Amino acid sequence: MGYLHLLVCINVVDGGLQAYTQYNYSVTASNSVGPVTSDWTTATTLQASPEQLASPVCYTDQLDAIQLSWAPPALPNGLPSACLSPLYHSI
Repeated sequence: MGYLHLLVCINVVDGGLQAYTQYNYSVTASNSVGPVTSDWTTATTLQASPEQLASPVCYTDQLDAIQLSWAPPALPNGLPSACLSPLYHSI
């Protein structure tokens, strides 16, 4: 007598997550005999654009230079990098 093997693939979308954040998952399956739990697996969401960047602070104690200072974004949403936009001045 043969055996019938059924393979059921279940997909679940875990939405509303934070960008560039690590999450851990495991699955438990059970039947009338009892449960079995998988090992844990880790997944990281993709990077997104940084958010909540405060304006830079400008100050000078020289005739020919201005110093800029700024803090990193409150929500980096990924690997940090810095970029200084072109500076424009007017008289």
